[in-house]
Amino acid sequence: MKTLSMRLVKPVSRNQKGHYLSETPLALMIIFFLFVFPLIDLGTIALRWGILMGAAREGAHAAAVSPLFATASGTAPAATTAGPQAVQAFVSKFSGVSVTGAPNQIDLDILATNISSTNVTRFPGPLPTAADTLNNVYSYECRVRGTIQPFIDVKGTPSAFGMTLLSVPGLNAPVVVEVRGREIAEAPSGLNQ
Repeated sequence: MKTLSMRLVKPVSRNQKGHYLSETPLALMIIFFLFVFPLIDLGTIALRWGILMGAAREGAHAAAVSPLFATASGTAPAATTAGPQAVQAFVSKFSGVSVTGAPNQIDLDILATNISSTNVTRFPGPLPTAADTLNNVYSYECRVRGTIQPFIDVKGTPSAFGMTLLSVPGLNAPVVVEVRGREIAEAPSGLNQ
């Protein structure tokens, strides 16, 4: 008696092998746009956020070395003008970062930290009385509200299907953030002037 055997494996022709090779670039392109491009964009946002943080620290430093809070003395500018000027000078060196509506978006406050209780009191203007350096430590806080642009701003761009893309802050639309920088005042005796 003869036994018949069946082949379960269908032979693959040469044309069927080639279509895998032709689909590889399309698959890699989809992976790039879905995973790699958003990671590059988020990295850009993080880098530009760091630039804005540096600007806030520069503003706090410029205010901290000023001898007086609100009035200029001789050639030294007041802290209220030196801080925002330092922030604008720092931000102007970089692209993709802006302080919108400056100087309204740059706030400079005096923080008085009690040495024994560690309570912090915020003063948006000059101190009402002379600084009490025996009981308090005085520092400047520079708050900056700015706009960070993504790597590529594609907001409102029509897609391949005629629909506009959704506006996602950080991915394809600007992000509005607030950052803060602090530094101890070098001349606390001038914080009430």
